[in-house]
Amino acid sequence: MKKNILVLAPHMDDEVIGCGGSILKHIYAGNDVSVLFFTDGSNFASEKAKADLLKKNRMDEVIKVMKFLKATPYFLNVPDRTLSYNTRILQEVIKVLQKIQPDIIYVPHIKEGDREHRIVNEIFREAFWLASDVKQLNNGESLKVAEYILEYEVWEPIYNPNYYEDIGAFIDKKCEAIKMYESQKKFFDYAFAIRGLNQYRGAMSHVCYAEAFIVKKDNINLY
Repeated sequence: MKKNILVLAPHMDDEVIGCGGSILKHIYAGNDVSVLFFTDGSNFASEKAKADLLKKNRMDEVIKVMKFLKATPYFLNVPDRTLSYNTRILQEVIKVLQKIQPDIIYVPHIKEGDREHRIVNEIFREAFWLASDVKQLNNGESLKVAEYILEYEVWEPIYNPNYYEDIGAFIDKKCEAIKMYESQKKFFDYAFAIRGLNQYRGAMSHVCYAEAFIVKKDNINLY
C-alpha cells in the first residue's frame, strides 16, 4: 500500500544529508515523498541584492535535487538564521501536515547542533499535536495518526539510535544528490562526509551503509 512521506528540512540539503537514502528507498518502494523546507537559502546576507541572488541559486539547486529524487517540495521561505517559534510558521506547518496526511514523518533530532534544526523539531511537535486534534483548530481537517515519526541526524550525531535503515543500494545516488548542491561544495565535501557517516552507521548495524534514526513513534513496517 502506497504511503505518504513527509520530510521536514530546516535548510536546503538537510533532507539529503539526514535521510536522502531513505527518501530514495521510499520512492523506489512506490511511496510519495514531500519535503518541507523552512529557510530560503539567503545565508544571512545583509545586502538584499546578494540575498536575492543566493536565494535564487539555492532554489535552482533544490528544484534540481527534488526532480532527481522525485520528491515534491514545499517552501516556507524564512530568511536564514531568523527561524523562530511563532504562530505564523506553526500554522503553515499545520496546513502542510493536513494537506499531505503523512504516514511517516522525518524531522531533525532534538539535540542537533544547529539551533534552527532544534527549532524545527520544536515547531513540528507543536504542529503535529494541534493538527492531530480537530478540537484545537478553527478550520481544516484533523491529521490522521502517523504510523512512524523518525528523527534524523545532520550536524550532531545521534547518541543512541534505535533504528538503522539499510541504504546500501542507494548510497551512490544519495552522494550524487548532495553534489547537486553546487553552492555548498566550497564549504565542505559533503559527499565524502555522507559516505563516511553512513558507512560508520552501516558497520554499527552490520550492513554496508545505513542511516541512523531515533524512532519516536512506530507500529508498522516502514516499507
